[in-house]
Amino acid sequence: MKNWKRGVWLLAAIFAITTALNLFSTSVAQAEDEKPKQDTKLYELEIMTVTAEKREENIQDVPVSITALSETQIEDSGITSIKDLSLQIPNLNIVSWGTRRCSYIYNRGIGATNNAPAVGFYVDDVAHFEWGTFDVELFDIERIEVLRGPQGTLYGRSTLGGVINIITKKPENFPEGTASVGYGEYDRQDYRVAFRTPVIKDKLFFGVSGVRSVRDGYTKNDFLNSDVDNRDGLSGRAHLRWLPSDILDITLSASGENQDDGAYPLGPLDEVQKNPHHVSYDFEGKHESDLYGSSLRISYEAPQFKLTSITGWQSWDNKDSADQDFTPADFFTSFADEDHTQLTQEIRLASPEKAGSLKWLAGAYCFNEDFDRDLIIDFGADAVAAGFVPALMKNLSLAQFDNEGYALFGQVTYTIFDKLDLP
Repeated sequence: MKNWKRGVWLLAAIFAITTALNLFSTSVAQAEDEKPKQDTKLYELEIMTVTAEKREENIQDVPVSITALSETQIEDSGITSIKDLSLQIPNLNIVSWGTRRCSYIYNRGIGATNNAPAVGFYVDDVAHFEWGTFDVELFDIERIEVLRGPQGTLYGRSTLGGVINIITKKPENFPEGTASVGYGEYDRQDYRVAFRTPVIKDKLFFGVSGVRSVRDGYTKNDFLNSDVDNRDGLSGRAHLRWLPSDILDITLSASGENQDDGAYPLGPLDEVQKNPHHVSYDFEGKHESDLYGSSLRISYEAPQFKLTSITGWQSWDNKDSADQDFTPADFFTSFADEDHTQLTQEIRLASPEKAGSLKWLAGAYCFNEDFDRDLIIDFGADAVAAGFVPALMKNLSLAQFDNEGYALFGQVTYTIFDKLDLP
């Protein structure tokens, strides 16, 4: 009986409090209505358009885990390489040692340091198959997209950990140009220039950009009295864009980069801990790399569909030499020569940009790559004296493979309502 009475009193108290709050909120709302109206300003964030699913979409509508950086964010953050990018993107880690060739991408802890990479790296929809070509200069960039998680449905091989998309700036119907000069510690010098202009208004456009970046090494070789990990790079890119009609867009692109760097700044752990940024060995070593690429992108947009063709070619020549014992003694030195060439072709057919509830995309992809690698290990006089080999000798390792692949891919998405898509 007592419990029943307590329940009645509790319900009555809740009713009374609720009624009082309703009356109070109503009076406040009436008072607000009686106040003189003031002009209000609405501030909206700029819409970020991405192509993560191989079509232009608002980043808020893309159903994948993605981080995108705009041109302004890239410039304000001082991003000039994938190592800088990893400082801005959650769960993205770049493991690097020695030269720029040895830069490995890990996304959500998934990556690879041998054979094919586990994170895809694309520049203007053209894949980089070799992780030795990932650490290139990032300049004149419109947008960077980082997709987390497996992306094999639309991107195929080597995307178990995700995808990094680099989208460069293309020439438009107005002239523009930029130039900058930077100077920093270790005599770092950075020169950047970009220029884009219409050649024939509304029809033909041209753009060119380049960067020269040099610096002294961070590490000193006390035995040879020289810097170890110095950098010297020269990169350039050009676009020629042709719009023969309102529904046809053709862009021819070409790029090149030369890297002429010092060798691996490695040494025995106990010595490096005692004297950081100092090593001591008898062979200078160096890293030389040439990367050239071109692509042809053709986009045809009809009322019922959009057809896109992307043809890409890339050539990478890399030479490395290094002291492999990392001591002043003449034990082991290495000489590596790598030559990689790839040709890719992608064709995709997609629903129009303003499709209704049903969006679809289908495509075909093929590639061919050739890879040659020569590795020489040179055994010196101290290796003979220590008994590693009976006499001065060279160990030669040759590798060569040709690889090709073909794939079909597709995706269909039906929008049930504004917040729910059924893939």
